[in-house]
Amino acid sequence: MWSSNCWWGNGLFHGGLFGPVVGFIIWGLVLFGIVLVLSRLFNHPARATGVQDAPLDILKRRYAAGDIDSLEFEKRKRDLSS
Repeated sequence: MWSSNCWWGNGLFHGGLFGPVVGFIIWGLVLFGIVLVLSRLFNHPARATGVQDAPLDILKRRYAAGDIDSLEFEKRKRDLSS
């Protein structure tokens, strides 16, 4: 008669001290991947529909975040309007 050990050995989840650890890591990666895919699908509806931000909106956001100073903001704003 064939036993389960004949096909699988000790198994991934029962292989000594590190078997359960490897099993938890694998299941953790699977769950992380599912959560990552679902969050990308549901948290970015503008990107999913192809609607993009206007360049001036992006510029305002960068200025508000402190990425650029007021001189750079005004220069780029003039460049965008011309």
